[in-house]
Amino acid sequence: MSHGTSPREDYLARLEDLLPSREVARVREDVESLILERAADEGERDPDLTPAEAERRALAALGPPETLAEQLAGPPLTISLTTQRTFVRLLAAVFACHLLLAIALTVAGSKAAPIPGLLGPLPKEPFGAVLLSVVTVFLIDAGALLVLFVASGKSRSESTIPSLFRGSRWTRRGAVEGLLLLGLLAVLFNVYLERIFSVKHGEVWQPFLAREFLELVPYLNVCLALFAVRHLLTLLGRGHSALAFGVDALASLAGSVWFLAAAARGEIVQMPTGHKLGREAADVLDHLIESVFLIVFVVGALLLVLRFVRQAIAVWRRLRA
Repeated sequence: MSHGTSPREDYLARLEDLLPSREVARVREDVESLILERAADEGERDPDLTPAEAERRALAALGPPETLAEQLAGPPLTISLTTQRTFVRLLAAVFACHLLLAIALTVAGSKAAPIPGLLGPLPKEPFGAVLLSVVTVFLIDAGALLVLFVASGKSRSESTIPSLFRGSRWTRRGAVEGLLLLGLLAVLFNVYLERIFSVKHGEVWQPFLAREFLELVPYLNVCLALFAVRHLLTLLGRGHSALAFGVDALASLAGSVWFLAAAARGEIVQMPTGHKLGREAADVLDHLIESVFLIVFVVGALLLVLRFVRQAIAVWRRLRA
């Protein structure tokens, strides 16, 4: 209580701080009249009460100003379950993609932030600085999404759920087609990759993929194998089980890690020396093709990390059910 003010004035001042400015004058007048009426009633019931004590009892009967302000403000603000789930899922997806890009910049050895204050590399040490940077990324994404939801709250339908998070319909036919596609990809990556990405040098075709990138290719088989297990579970009638969604999530995470590792390679393309284009033209072509590969790798990693988030949510829902 402030020095020199009556309990009633102090109560009304605290109430004013909690009310919308347009309602302050009206509510203050009404509440002050109510306090005086209750104090008068208390004085009539007990003539021995001092005016200050009668006023104190009247204020006690009204309750704390915080509770009264909530009652006067009308029904409390509620957030629908659809909005809550949409926000959480979008936050998980945005945070995963943001963190993936930050990790990619860190692995690539970037020193400057492409978007200052929003996107930049993570510190490599100490651990506390890394953890603080990750938390900062999360808070930035949460704040940005919160602003977006508040700004679009009036026009967005409550029943709208991004198709990104709708469950996939896995069928046996789709599983067979998926296994055939995975088999084709396995053959291409393990047998014909160097033949496909090659240029004619003299009378022979020479691959132009860098050796350090080719050393990473066998690890892609882990991702392909996990996706194959996912399709096999579908063929066995367990396509919508927690195990199937868990394998899918693990495969997506493994694929995003592989794309990230591929993008972080120091050299992806290495044109053969002595090519008829000349060294300068070969360097330009080398840089152009490598830029295309980097775009494909980053986009692929982002899509797979989004898939990982969706499948992880599906696993959580299955386990809770």
